[in-house]
Amino acid sequence: MVIVLISAFTGIIDEHRIGNAFKDAMPFTALLVVFFAVVAVIHDQQLFTPLIQWVLALPADQQPGMLFIANGLLSAISDNVFVATIYITK
Repeated sequence: MVIVLISAFTGIIDEHRIGNAFKDAMPFTALLVVFFAVVAVIHDQQLFTPLIQWVLALPADQQPGMLFIANGLLSAISDNVFVATIYITK
């Protein structure tokens, strides 16, 4: 969308000039699609639900700190799953 808007406002209408910008963005877009697919599977299978419920069951004064730690832990796990899906060859 950003590429289309910028090209529209700058008056670039040649398809070959616009197409190169889309080609350059393809690898990053593919990585985003894989990352969102991994996150969607994690969410759909509710893999992180037990940890989240455990943190929310703690006393209210402990929840903020533990939520911060749990968020970092879950983020590290999902990021590692994402990286593993990119580098798996077989």
